[in-house]
Parts: sequence; C-alpha cells; structure tokens
Amino acid sequence: PQIRSSLRVLRNHAGAQFILGKPIKDFKIDLSDENAKKVKGNEYFYKIPVKGPDGNGFYHLQTIVSDGSWSVLKSELEVRESKTLEEAKYKDKRLVIFDTEKHGDLHQYAEKLDE
Repeated sequence: PQIRSSLRVLRNHAGAQFILGKPIKDFKIDLSDENAKKVKGNEYFYKIPVKGPDGNGFYHLQTIVSDGSWSVLKSELEVRESKTLEEAKYKDKRLVIFDTEKHGDLHQYAEKLDE
C-alpha cells in the first residue's frame, strides 16, 4: 500500500505531470542495478523506473521500518529526459514529490490529491 500510495502521489503531482506528461507509468525495479534497492539499517531505498509521453526518469523512495510498520519518508523524481524542460534545469537534480516532514501522512496526502 505504501508504494502504491507513493505512485499515486507522483501521478497527481503537477510538476511531474509537466515534466513527464500524462499518464505517468511505472516499471519493475531492475534488480541487476545495484542502486535499485539499498538497505542502511532500518531504512530502505528504492529506484523505480517511470515514464510519461514527454519524458522518463526514476522515482526514488526512502522508506523506514519502525516497530514492525513500514512507511515512506520521502520520494523524489530524478529526470533523465524531458521534452518540456531543458536539460540544464533537471540534470543532476531531483524534484521532491513527497516528504513526511512537509506533507504528513502519505495515505492522507494521496487521498487529498485524488479529490
């Protein structure tokens, strides 16, 4: 449910829609890529390929397991290519899509965006 909610937030994010176009699609994590899934203590990092009609990139999720509960702390869009934005504006940068400190609970935030 956490990854599904994170992807809903991405698909409804105005900045991501502008950069990638609509609809935004996600693809399977490439497990042969050593950076696709990382673990540091109780934090897990995932790199999910995403694509829209106007661009593509990776959706990075930072998650944590605490007291047996798994939750997303932060998600960011790394743009690899975009028809709507010049490369200098996205190269070596990430767009913050969700941050627990700023947006609060992921599920509640995702539901607000769906309205």
